[in-house]
Amino acid sequence: MRAWIPVACLVLAGCSIVNDPGRHQGGQPALDAGRDAAPHQDAGTDAGPPLLPANEFCRAYAEVYCEGYFGCCSAAERPEDAFDECVSNAQYACSNGTDATGPVLGMIVADPRTGYDPRIAAEVIAEGRALVADCSTDLLRWTTERMGLQRGLTGTIEAGAECTPGPFVGLRFDFAALFSCEGTNRACVEGSGQWDCLTRRDVGASCRLYWDCLDGLYCTNGWFGGTCQPRKADGAACGSGVECESLFCNRLGLCAVPTQDDVYCPAS
Repeated sequence: MRAWIPVACLVLAGCSIVNDPGRHQGGQPALDAGRDAAPHQDAGTDAGPPLLPANEFCRAYAEVYCEGYFGCCSAAERPEDAFDECVSNAQYACSNGTDATGPVLGMIVADPRTGYDPRIAAEVIAEGRALVADCSTDLLRWTTERMGLQRGLTGTIEAGAECTPGPFVGLRFDFAALFSCEGTNRACVEGSGQWDCLTRRDVGASCRLYWDCLDGLYCTNGWFGGTCQPRKADGAACGSGVECESLFCNRLGLCAVPTQDDVYCPAS
């Protein structure tokens, strides 16, 4: 399904994502009505704020994805046990990735450098559930922006310190290093021979990834390096959603306002 190729959408491009199996599309009943949709929290009346442990994140992420697909995609089919199978597959992809080279969300969450915060993560997943409950196209922004899905990664490396990624493991890049800087206003930016935790950059500054730039900007030429520039208006040519103000690049290669199916259905 297009939006949830785990973390490729976080790292390289804007993606679509999917949601609530049962509240929409003709009032279909939820496929997993007995499942507790609330984030994990300790038992008792004084349990405090909800927490989502790192080892439960991929499951919660997968549930939001599948809730969106079954609840908001007009073409979704609903055979028996489809929801459970969807969650199982999405959870596996989140934890293990889809190929040998791509980033893996579960590994990034589990890496101690990224400073995963279980309270913030619970808030983030709750936000995703609320968006999919309304089949909101704002889910694209939640998926893409640093203050959305990525917000639970608070980082551990202080401003100005080195954050150079480690060596490749097989063919896999050390993506967790890119989320290792303290605060959502900093990014791990490549310089001369090393990477450092620097303030996210304004228009015209050099960049390699879209979140090297301030929200509302994108990095021209993507991974190969470019400059931070304002996102493009509807109708402009694009190669990925992060280039667009709408965060959606259609099949014609143009920035456009996404429809519900654009956000929640698989690419054909």
